[in-house]
Amino acid sequence: MKKGKVLVTEYLKSYDYNGKTYYAHRIVLDNGDGGEYSSMSQDQNKFNVGEEVEYELTLGKEKQDGGRWPDKIKPASTGGGGSWSGGRKENPETNKSIQKQKALDVAERSVSNFKFESTKDYATNVLMVAARYYDWLSGKTEKEGKDLAESVKTGIPGVTTPEPEWVNS
Repeated sequence: MKKGKVLVTEYLKSYDYNGKTYYAHRIVLDNGDGGEYSSMSQDQNKFNVGEEVEYELTLGKEKQDGGRWPDKIKPASTGGGGSWSGGRKENPETNKSIQKQKALDVAERSVSNFKFESTKDYATNVLMVAARYYDWLSGKTEKEGKDLAESVKTGIPGVTTPEPEWVNS
């Protein structure tokens, strides 16, 4: 990370990349560093003439025709060592969907060891067990661990519980 005082900011051009419009600006600092800064707004506010800034500079790479791409400059990243805090906002509907998927997955694995009279019985019981797991995940029921497993096992109507393999040996 470097520091410098901004001497020049100049709008250069706009360009589209991945369906978004970016605005290129030429930035020159008092220590001789400078480069092109791409902003999402034509009136960028990260580099202001007269202000001291912390920045990162990436030297331009060589082009196939022998020329060079411009050096790139951007404001120094502020954050705790790569932490992703504050990036994505939690969406309650997304969380609910994830919990439902997890409950359905666990329910299917839990019920798969039981014998059912029909596919309809199997599907009905998977959904019933998933609903119980979902309630547990959402905090709607106080049952935990073994209590939850026992209530699921005893609460499935028309299910034959298989004997453990070690009983028959």
